[in-house]
Amino acid sequence: VGVLVLDESQNITKVNDTLLKFFNGTRKDFLGKRFGDAFQCRNSVLNKKGCGFDRECEQCELQIEIEKVLSLEKKSVKLEFKKSMLSGYLQNEYWFKINIALMIQENARNLVITFEDITEGKKNEISIEESRDYYLQMFENFPYIIWKMDVKENIVFTNRSWFLFTGKDEQKYSRDKWIEMIHPEDRNHYLRLLNVAFENKSSFKIEFRMLHASGEYRWIQGIYCPLHEIDGVNICYIGLGFDITDRKMMEDGLTRYKMLAEKVWDAIVFFEK
Repeated sequence: VGVLVLDESQNITKVNDTLLKFFNGTRKDFLGKRFGDAFQCRNSVLNKKGCGFDRECEQCELQIEIEKVLSLEKKSVKLEFKKSMLSGYLQNEYWFKINIALMIQENARNLVITFEDITEGKKNEISIEESRDYYLQMFENFPYIIWKMDVKENIVFTNRSWFLFTGKDEQKYSRDKWIEMIHPEDRNHYLRLLNVAFENKSSFKIEFRMLHASGEYRWIQGIYCPLHEIDGVNICYIGLGFDITDRKMMEDGLTRYKMLAEKVWDAIVFFEK
């Protein structure tokens, strides 16, 4: 872990060997300088006045937090911080996990700042997020209703077909909120199958009624499949829904026709006797 100490003027007074080795520098490169000047921050290098004078320095999260601790607004700060640094003509992006703590020394305020390089981990994290976004975008224009559910049974993604069916443009729903969209007579059966599937990490199919944008309930055939998240650890569920209302109405009509035919046949048999 890299460590440095700043005085009240935000100049570096101490720096450890780990930090020097990371930046391939010497104490002469750091001592007596402000953070941005010592670290070759892009904004500091491009501005002739150095660290703190560029317009973008006003938005520097590290600078803001340093000033809060020095002014006693905060006793300490922890943050993840991204910085663009120049090495000759090359610009490199670094991510650091930083801790800032106040230290009173000879009645003067000093700051002890620790740096942990988390650049590689952050790049992997961003790559995972981009991959996740990519496959969700693939689902966006599917002609069927698609939703994604986390392990707490919250819906965390819905596609355009969901919006067209429900008339609701939210992409995220808490467990209690989406359950309200299921027909009251179907909710217990739906939740029972869902809970069993989640416990066993298994797939299942279900037919249920769901509130349509028209205000009526329409029949949906739902298919749930468990999937590993892109991190390979966490489990989520992808739901696929087909509107089968017309089929259900046809089946209902056939059932009634069959019942009517049976009654007519019974009547014919009765009169023949």
